[in-house]
Amino acid sequence: MPNIRLNGQISENALKSAYVVKISNNFDWDISNKPIKIGVLSNNKDFYTTLENYSQQKNIGGRPIKIDLLQTSKSLGDYDVIYVGEEKNKALTFCKKEIKGSRTLLFTNFAASLENSMINFYLSHDQKIKFKINTRFLKEHQFEPSNLMLVLGGSENDILSLFEKKDSSIVLERKSALKLKAQNTKQKELLKKIELRMDTIKNSLYSKNQEIKSKSLQIEKINTKLLKQKNHLKTISKKIYSTSNKLNEKEVKIKVQEKLIRNQTSIFEKQKNDILSQNKKIQSQNNVLEKQENLLNLKEQYLNYAYIFSLALLGILLFAVITFLGKQKSNKELAIRNEKLKNTLETLQQTQAKLVQNEKMASLGMITAGMAHEINNPMTFVYAGVNILKSEIKTYRDIIQTLIHINNDKIHAGKKSEVKNLLLEYSDTQKSVDQTISDIEMGAKRVTDIVNSLQNFSRLNEDDIKTIDINEALVSTLKILSNQTKNKNISISTNINSEPLNIECFPASINQVLVNLISNAIDACPEKSGKIEVEASVIDEICKITIKDNGYGIEEKNLGKIFDPFFTTKSIGKGTGLGLSISYNIIKKHNGSINVENNEKSGVCFTLEIPLLQNQLENV
Repeated sequence: MPNIRLNGQISENALKSAYVVKISNNFDWDISNKPIKIGVLSNNKDFYTTLENYSQQKNIGGRPIKIDLLQTSKSLGDYDVIYVGEEKNKALTFCKKEIKGSRTLLFTNFAASLENSMINFYLSHDQKIKFKINTRFLKEHQFEPSNLMLVLGGSENDILSLFEKKDSSIVLERKSALKLKAQNTKQKELLKKIELRMDTIKNSLYSKNQEIKSKSLQIEKINTKLLKQKNHLKTISKKIYSTSNKLNEKEVKIKVQEKLIRNQTSIFEKQKNDILSQNKKIQSQNNVLEKQENLLNLKEQYLNYAYIFSLALLGILLFAVITFLGKQKSNKELAIRNEKLKNTLETLQQTQAKLVQNEKMASLGMITAGMAHEINNPMTFVYAGVNILKSEIKTYRDIIQTLIHINNDKIHAGKKSEVKNLLLEYSDTQKSVDQTISDIEMGAKRVTDIVNSLQNFSRLNEDDIKTIDINEALVSTLKILSNQTKNKNISISTNINSEPLNIECFPASINQVLVNLISNAIDACPEKSGKIEVEASVIDEICKITIKDNGYGIEEKNLGKIFDPFFTTKSIGKGTGLGLSISYNIIKKHNGSINVENNEKSGVCFTLEIPLLQNQLENV
């Protein structure tokens, strides 16, 4: 690409436009039908117009060209090529950031340094437009400049000299290419001069129309000369076109040779590295062999001593082995007996704990059933008495109102005020009696509810699997334990559906589990600020019950022990360590699971999961 002196025939904009398209064609582009997008970030609209006109019949990498005039330096990474005018050089740092990570070729005009530019146009001392190349910046964006560009850019002469040493044919072809390009530029200049001369002739012809009519013969001669000159120009343009094709072919050959040289140098480097690594391995193996020889010599000496010493030890070992075998046999028998005794003791302890707890629950059930029966009898009389009292008072009220209505006209005028006072007194008495009867009825109903809860809780007559409403069981348990919650001023919230939640189970055993867990939650909660949340739901044919409190929680080291028999964190006399162990076994025999975890802030959450249906369940 020759340097061209600025003159009146070729403008600076036209020359830069040709440079932009030609330099861009020296790089490899993806094969696509989409056009190469060139963005012009400049206030010089003449350059934009010149570049657009020049690019209409050109292509880059076999793809058409599309020119856009940019107003701001945003979204520059969307373009394949960017040209930044001289007046926009202050924004080059921002432009560099905008194209980071994209394959965008950046042209600058008269930039102060090459730091923020890939290809920078500048004016030489002899007023020629030249360009400099920032190879490092180009390679960062995956642009590999050809050697011809590096020569013309004048920034990588060391690489050029390296290729001249490797292959002299490349240098000769480069020189011939430069000569052809020089001839090409001269022919272009000559062509432009001829075109200018033709324009002057045409202008003179237009100004002398009258003379042309009178001198038609001379004009025909001039026309023939012009036609000859045009034919001559066509031949010259054909030669220029063929010359440019030859240049392109030579450039392709140069690129192929460059790639071959690069491949050869890379292969040489790899072979060199392999040889160095093999030498290092050989050296290390020699060192290892020397160490192994020394070790073998030492081992031979030690083996001689060890052979003698081993003979002496052999006799001692034989005696020790005979003695050890006799003791080992007796120790194994003792260990087996101890293990059996230990397992038997644990089984007895668990069975004893279950028997004690079952006896307690049986006694509690008998007591609650007897209490319920004894309380229900007098409550029947109370309900009957309240109903009789209501009917009698109603009859008495109707009789009085009838007598007042009949005798109202017969009462003496002086006695009417006394009768009115009696009626008011009767009305007050009637209200007091109604309120008393209502209080008696409400108290009787509360006693009846408590008795029903005790009956539902005990269920001593249900020795087989029954279908119960777990929501009803929870409500009954909370009523029985309501006195404990009132004493400690603990609030209990429930999330229980109004619809029945039926499961198959041994009711008394499940009630025992619920009492154990809720009682533990009440004991763990602080007074006056304790909170307990109880929730029951069904997920995939599994009944899930959660009991959450805000108590002091369980230490992490004790989480794996709380279901062990006789393990308790309560003080002496307050806990036996059997409640959670028995609850765990009951849930397991119902083919369910019981889990515990500490809450995020305070307290613990017990989760029970029990199948809704039990196919085969042994007596708990």
